[in-house]
Parts: sequence; structure tokens; C-alpha cells
Amino acid sequence: MVFGAQRPGMSKPNPDLELTPRGPSIPPSVVNEWCSYIRSKGVHRIAFVLTNAELAFYEKPLPMLYQTQFVRCTPLSTTQPDLLQKVMTSIFEAIEANEPIVLHCSTGQTRTADILAAYLHHRYHIPIPQAIDEIISTATMYGAIRRPSIQGVVDLLMGNGTNVSGGMSTMYSPRGDVTGRRSTRASLLPMQLQGPIQRFHVIFLQFGGTIDHDCLLTSKGPEFRGGSPAAERILYKLNKNARGLGFSYEFRPVIHDGEVLQDQFVEALSQAITETEGAYYIVTTQVEKLTEVGIALQRHSCASRDKVIIVTGSSVPERFSGSDADFNIGACIGALNFISPGIYTCLHGAISSISTDNSDGSPQPKGIAEMEKNSVFSLQS
Repeated sequence: MVFGAQRPGMSKPNPDLELTPRGPSIPPSVVNEWCSYIRSKGVHRIAFVLTNAELAFYEKPLPMLYQTQFVRCTPLSTTQPDLLQKVMTSIFEAIEANEPIVLHCSTGQTRTADILAAYLHHRYHIPIPQAIDEIISTATMYGAIRRPSIQGVVDLLMGNGTNVSGGMSTMYSPRGDVTGRRSTRASLLPMQLQGPIQRFHVIFLQFGGTIDHDCLLTSKGPEFRGGSPAAERILYKLNKNARGLGFSYEFRPVIHDGEVLQDQFVEALSQAITETEGAYYIVTTQVEKLTEVGIALQRHSCASRDKVIIVTGSSVPERFSGSDADFNIGACIGALNFISPGIYTCLHGAISSISTDNSDGSPQPKGIAEMEKNSVFSLQS
């Protein structure tokens, strides 16, 4: 139903050259032959992402030629902020109409691969790394090359356009011709899941804090007390409105309120993590104690090669209007798709790692800039 390809007349690269020579302008006959091949596979819709420089490769305007060949043609710019929204609209309109659609960029390797990975992530609610693996495995099965990346998909999701670097000189099937001949046929690859959808499972640990507070009216005035897990209410609302989530979850209370750094409480929290087989944990606690809780977990040897632990909270109780609880929980869930195993704090979109890089071996929080050195994902403004 959804296919990826390279543009008409794309010269197959010579691996011995740093850049592939562009050659003469591409005539309409090459485009028409490419379109005939695509339509012979039952594809009658097309969307493409090319730069102005790449569009100039053709003797006649490519969108005009496509409009004579396809039922629906969607030209897209590499710089438009709503690129992903536009291409997803085209894809889902094609699916609803039960009409296959092909998407292409220049070589089909990077821009096309990133968009199709974002499509799998969105449609099947799978983590981005799994979507990327699906794209690569499908390409490998058909003897082609696709090179999606986490950063490329995230740029799309954030409205930052697409990465156009590195898309001109590589990326073709190892079975293909590498003599520099023009390709009149597309490396048409179907996008489908090669295996079962593996949704990750998140364990939420309630460890006190403002996020869970209820306001009780007493004879002495309003009193704030720890209540049921705020994350449970947040996910209930989201699950109801979204008609399903891309992950499974469970809630485990450790403490409802109190001084979270007391030894017995920290010990109970660390046991809740180390004595379970989960891989993803979100700990909600006091905002002013996020780093201290993370350091305490590090000292209790909770960090491991297969567990991701994020400590978060909120400045305003979740039950109150204007609370930051929903945003912080959402940021944590999104971060689970990218960050490596370890212990982190997350608040208001800022993610910091708890590190043991000090000379004395004591754990210290590590900021975003330092995390990038270790290939940890970070949001850039």
C-alpha cells in the first residue's frame, strides 16, 4: 500500500567517487518510463520530497509530468515545517481510498526512509528504533539500502524539515548497476511490518511529591496530602481520548507522601526496581528532590545495562488547572523511545543523566550537552 523509491533518472552512484556526477538534464522520456513502471505495480498516487536544485535536474517541470501520469500528485519541500503532516495526509488518504502510494526523494535512502519510519511509528504505535529497524530490514530483504535515523525522524516530528545531506552520493541496491547509468525504474519497496509489534512496558512508581497531592478542606483550612497516582489519571484520560496507547503500563505505589530521602523509603524504591524484570521505569516524586532521588538510586546500584529509569514530578498538583504534570509525564514517555539505559531526571522538557564520571566515583547529574557526547538523545531549540 505504501512504497518507497528513488527519483526518475537518478544516476546510480560509483562507490569509488566521493560524489556522483549529475550528468545531463533528464528528459521527459525517462520520467515517463519511470512512471510507467510505477503504475505497472498498481500505484497511482505519488508524493515526493525534492530540493529546488534537484527539481532543476529535469528538462520539464517534474510535478507537471507527474500530474499527467498519476491520479494524485503531492509535491513537498524539504524545508516546509508541516512536511510530515502533509505527507501523512497523503498516505492516509491513499489508504482510505485503498489506492497504493509511492513516496520518493532523490535516492530513496534518507528522506524517504525517515518519513516511512515516522509513518510506521505513527500508524502502528511502535517505538522509533523499531520503526527504523523495520525500514532497514525491508530494504535488506529486497536488496536495497535505506538509512533512516532517529535524529531524522525526530526532526520530522518536531517540524524541522528533512535532512538533505548525504542523500546524493550513496544509497543503492548492492545488486544494482554502479557504472553511473541512469535508472529508469524505481527500487520500489513496500513498507510493511516484518514481525509482530513489540510495544514497550512502563512501570510507574509513586514516590510522593506534589504531583499526586489532593486538597482536603479541614477545620484548619486546606491541607495537601498524597493521593492516588497522578500518572494513572493522566494515562486513563489519554487512553480514552486516543483510543489506545503505543505502550503498556502498570502502577506501583512505594510511598504516598513523606520525606522521600529517608533510608527506608529509598531502599523500598530501589527494591521495587531491582527486584522486577521491567526495562522502563518512571518514578514520580518531589520536584525539588529529583536529582537527589536519582543519585540515591545510583548509589543503590539501580543502574544497569537493561533498565531506563526517569525521575520526574510536577510543580503543581495534577488535579489543579495549569498543572505541568501532563507535560512532564508525556516528556518522560517520549524520552523512553530514545535514551539509553541509565538513570535520568526529566522536568519541563529538560532531561539530565545521573553520571558517575567524578574522579571520586560519586554520582553527579549530567546535562544535555554532556549527554550528547555519549549519544544520548536531546531536544535542541
